[in-house]
Amino acid sequence: MLSVGAFYGHYDNNRLISCAGIFQYENNLASIGIVCVHPRYRRKGLAKQLMTICMEEANKLDSSISLVSSPEGFPLYKSLGFKAIRNIHRLQLDNSYLALKQGELEKIDQMNIEDLIDVIQLDIEAFGLNRSAMYEQLFYNMESGFVVRGEDRMLKGFSMTTKVGNAIRVSPLIAKDPSIAKLLISNIFGHHACPIQIDVPSNQADFINELEQRYDFKNILLSPQMTLDATDLPGKNDHMYGILNPAFG
Repeated sequence: MLSVGAFYGHYDNNRLISCAGIFQYENNLASIGIVCVHPRYRRKGLAKQLMTICMEEANKLDSSISLVSSPEGFPLYKSLGFKAIRNIHRLQLDNSYLALKQGELEKIDQMNIEDLIDVIQLDIEAFGLNRSAMYEQLFYNMESGFVVRGEDRMLKGFSMTTKVGNAIRVSPLIAKDPSIAKLLISNIFGHHACPIQIDVPSNQADFINELEQRYDFKNILLSPQMTLDATDLPGKNDHMYGILNPAFG
């Protein structure tokens, strides 16, 4: 994934002690992510320096910026002019070995390379911008991927997962309606006997409630999604049930 963005950092005796990445999309939008500083070097202004560099790069292309903030980073981003537009809920299910729930009218298939064109097109519809380079890398690094197609073979939704520590992270889950999102998430339960995490935007309140009430997901982290020089994000956000890794903004 590192080849799709520009990265900056500080070194001390040839050891990386801080980093930040900026990912430039079309239509004048960039995202900033992977902002981190080694604990021993915090409160020295390193994160602010990196953010300033990333913001200057975005400004060269007249780009608005989005990011997903950690609780620790929120005061810095707010001081730089970023404003929260919604929250991202990290939900986790510790005991994920549940029965696979097959839909009566939909067939779930494992994602393959032939699906990638349709996957990217549906992501463009949901996200509003072309992230094809990121998806091409994500495909070859994913733990699992699933697609739902209708009888006309049109893509109605997809999910991809990656391994993060001892957990499986659903990243992303995009669907044209809630029933497809539920079908995809339940299918993931049937394939992974380990903790499942998913980062769900706050506008998907019914989906969050479904995961918490029906499947016993727990909300383990609340992260503001913030923008600079933009009041909203492009695309059909109601199609986005699980975002890409927040580290990528």
